[in-house]
Amino acid sequence: GTTDDFSGGACAAELLKARTRRRKGFAVLGGPADDPRSLQRIAGFRAHAADAQVINAETWFVEGGRERAHEILATNPAGIFACNDRLAEALIEHCRIHGAPLPPLVGFDNAPVAERLRLTTVGIPWNAMVEQAANVITARLKGGHEPARFISLAHEPIRRLTC
Repeated sequence: GTTDDFSGGACAAELLKARTRRRKGFAVLGGPADDPRSLQRIAGFRAHAADAQVINAETWFVEGGRERAHEILATNPAGIFACNDRLAEALIEHCRIHGAPLPPLVGFDNAPVAERLRLTTVGIPWNAMVEQAANVITARLKGGHEPARFISLAHEPIRRLTC
């Protein structure tokens, strides 16, 4: 099983719109510019917020976000979608260090750091993915010969109050 990164990005846009009551002026801190996951998450977000400014980090790690935090915050966005929770962590850290206000922020993954930071995020449905994989394995072990299939699972919006 996999998840649909496009619909996850769209979910992030809707979460930000609901939180800010605005429909424009958003920014996206993407992962590496050539990473298909980042491209799909950004495309999904922009399908619901076409004017969103996009700035890509060089990596998915917090260090990549640190390198772009000032640049994206300087756009004075109504809200920010960080294409993963570690990039969101870098934005939160930057605002705390510099005493700057943090705009509404939505991450992606629901990594352990998201809970620690009280970050609203688009969660990957890990339990459902494991359950689907276990079902396929169990069927094969019982002698099943079903053809391969593609399973795409919906993301889980996790609403928290970011500091």
